[in-house]
Amino acid sequence: MKFKAQIAAATIRLLVGSLRFRFVVDDPDTAPQRMAGPGLYIFWHEMLLLPAYTHSREITPLISASRDGDLMDAVVRSFGGSIIRGSTDHGKTDRGGRRALREMLRQGKTRHLAIPVDGPIGPSRKVSPGAVFLASRSGMPIVPVGLAPRWFVSFGPEGRKVNFPAPLCRAWIVLGKPIRIRPELPKSELRAAVESIQAAMDEVQSRAEKYVRTDWCGSKPMTLGEFRTL
Repeated sequence: MKFKAQIAAATIRLLVGSLRFRFVVDDPDTAPQRMAGPGLYIFWHEMLLLPAYTHSREITPLISASRDGDLMDAVVRSFGGSIIRGSTDHGKTDRGGRRALREMLRQGKTRHLAIPVDGPIGPSRKVSPGAVFLASRSGMPIVPVGLAPRWFVSFGPEGRKVNFPAPLCRAWIVLGKPIRIRPELPKSELRAAVESIQAAMDEVQSRAEKYVRTDWCGSKPMTLGEFRTL
């Protein structure tokens, strides 16, 4: 399995590396290299190949402890990064969620983190409470990220699908404004906080998909190189 994952990772690296990225950034200080402290970047699970390529070295993602996660581990490592393994525990099933949370709280003191907020079991494009809880306990601002390749093919079941972009196509990435969650957020306010994050994710994803269709955002977008040196 390890050898197959390495071959697949090399193939994905060539595929995603051929894309023509365009960035729209609502607040320049949300770029990883400009953040005043560690930030928590969130995106939809189906889009995880794009941020894995663009910022694996600067941002540590949470990836499920599954066979799919083994592949993403190899992909992220091929891009020079590392991951945290685990996903939300359900019922009596231990998916490594508690262990992953402890590790994210530890690493979040010094590093940016990333979470696919609807993965790994879905429902697709529905924010789970994990990112809100982590932000509340760590003090990290949440940065909603919308991502959209122009052409792609989806693989995997609903809630765990991953979009594989077509070679050489454009891919738009939208970084929304940072969102601060109240420290030690009480359970009574969790639902409202999740709903606010859901609205922010819907908004940036909608813009990314609009921009990729029209290839225009109303102003000059940044290339990947320009974004990295912002």
